[in-house]
Amino acid sequence: SSSSSSSSASAASLPGVQQWWTPATAPAATGAEEGDPTLRALLQRVAINNEVLVAVSNKALINPEGNYGMLRTWLDGVQKAGVKNY
Repeated sequence: SSSSSSSSASAASLPGVQQWWTPATAPAATGAEEGDPTLRALLQRVAINNEVLVAVSNKALINPEGNYGMLRTWLDGVQKAGVKNY
């Protein structure tokens, strides 16, 4: 229990972060926001056990050929880890 309270404390100490979102507390899940119906339909179709793996990056995503960048590095790692649904 002490580790969960320390992770909550670290989330609250980040500027602008009130709490970590979970599938149950995300604004779209609670009805606070409707969410994007097109994205929702796509995720419902591809998610295995209602789970998705997401990459977020602010730059150097991938070059036009698709063989360099942080997204390419992430995709290579996902493939090497044996993730089937990416």
